[in-house]
Amino acid sequence: AWKEGKDVTVKVVEKKQKKKGKVRTVKVEEPTDSFFNFFSPPQVPDEDAELDEEEAEALNEQMEHDYDIGYAIKEKVVPRAVNWFTGLAVDPENDFDDDEDDIDDDDDDDEMDGAALMRRMAMLNMSATQRRDAAVAELPKDVQGRVEALETLQKTTDELHDEFNAKLKALRAEYDQKKAPLFQQRAAVVNGADGGVPKFWLQALQNHPEVAEEITKADEPILEYLSDIKCTSDLGEKKGFQILFAFKENPYFTNTELTKTYVLDPDDDDDCVSEALGSDIAWKEGKDVTVKVVEKKQKKKGKVRTVKVEEPTDSFFNFFSPPQVPDEDAELDEEEAEALNEQMEHDYDIGYAIKEKVVPRAVNWFTGLAVDPENDFDDDEDDIDDDDDDDEMDGAALMRRMAMLNMSATQRRDAAVAELPKDVQGRVEALETLQKTTDELHDEFNAKLKALRAEYDQKKAPLFQQRAAVVNGADGGVPKFWLQALQNHPEVAEEITKADEPILEYLSDIKCTSDLGEKKGFQILFAFKENPYFTNTELTKTYVLDPDDDDDCVSEALGSD
Repeated sequence: AWKEGKDVTVKVVEKKQKKKGKVRTVKVEEPTDSFFNFFSPPQVPDEDAELDEEEAEALNEQMEHDYDIGYAIKEKVVPRAVNWFTGLAVDPENDFDDDEDDIDDDDDDDEMDGAALMRRMAMLNMSATQRRDAAVAELPKDVQGRVEALETLQKTTDELHDEFNAKLKALRAEYDQKKAPLFQQRAAVVNGADGGVPKFWLQALQNHPEVAEEITKADEPILEYLSDIKCTSDLGEKKGFQILFAFKENPYFTNTELTKTYVLDPDDDDDCVSEALGSDIAWKEGKDVTVKVVEKKQKKKGKVRTVKVEEPTDSFFNFFSPPQVPDEDAELDEEEAEALNEQMEHDYDIGYAIKEKVVPRAVNWFTGLAVDPENDFDDDEDDIDDDDDDDEMDGAALMRRMAMLNMSATQRRDAAVAELPKDVQGRVEALETLQKTTDELHDEFNAKLKALRAEYDQKKAPLFQQRAAVVNGADGGVPKFWLQALQNHPEVAEEITKADEPILEYLSDIKCTSDLGEKKGFQILFAFKENPYFTNTELTKTYVLDPDDDDDCVSEALGSD
């Protein structure tokens, strides 16, 4: 509830207006950048609304960005707010661009001021402790004492966080161990001497929307030789995971196994990839589907001749040649860096989908029971008629997908199984029994994980209350605590304009809860002192997540007026 003339989410501009032959200047409000746009999230349109591909992609990007900011505040800033305030949590090498040209760019009033940019630049040459000491030294002596008290609370919070992570790791290992024999039995049925279940992994991968987009027609006959996919998080002292693809003897390459390994940053709770490694594929002569042979004209000594050269082409097997982070000395411009980042994110998304989605529920992906056609596949019938590109999925597969749109999950499963020979149907039913047991273990794990999170949220709550008491103490507390904590987080900082800063100085606390009653998700509550900008004492942002998706798939985002 903005007070008159105080709404920083709009700007007043003058426009020329022509009416009855006369031109007059009128003042109109237009939307502008502001952190407070966070409370007006992008909305999913009604089912009847039609979006073209470009509009849908733009909306998806907006929703992803909005969630990323909320997630960063909930999972990064709030739990470690003291360290963000002092700069101890900042990783300037990764968090901030070290382009000094930014410091001189003062054309845009909404950009961060020069002093803040200079402070960030200085961070590049400091250790974490030096950053903390420099930030605290700028504070009055009495405030320094309060910050030290906050750091004691933060240390206890961090110890609880480490304790939680250790228990989480043990819980994952326990359930990985329980699932392992079920996956072994699955492989025995799929590859049985009685003929097993042909094309099991090919069909399971093709029924997952993200992975399906990586598979070309040329890949399909090779993936028919795929006998198993195994995953492990045991990389010794490193954090990450490896996916192993086991192949029967085949006419395409000599490898019996191909692996893809993701090494993650050990100091980051999110899955931040520090390195991705893939197997070298020993292709047999003329069988490499990651290249295509093209004819090119070549001029030499005045004569033109036609030569055949190999060029890279789309293939699932490019997955084993992941994009690499260049050496520190290599310089990338902004466009190159952004393109590389997108490639690495896409590569990780595919690996994550295979590990977390396809492998645990492979039987249901094979039968189509796991498919959500409404969300997973585009229902544009024009795609079915597009056979110009040999690398596109064949018409039969597309027709099968279109048919899925009008089927229930059980109907999809029954239709897929009915197409199989009788003996194979019996094996699939045996696989479904194994899958049911695996799913029960998965549900059991999720229930224990929910209880574990609740236990540690309860343990941290009094520490956060004590933190708020110090920050907002009657003795003056710690001025600008939350403003500085938010501005020191790179993603959140980009949302904050100069016009937002004086308002965020009135921010007294940020609280998070995952208790949304029967709904899955979380809410972030921003508590404000009385201020000259709006009458609200609290602003909230709520993310309602899809209850049937283990990933954080947002079904609705709601913000305070």
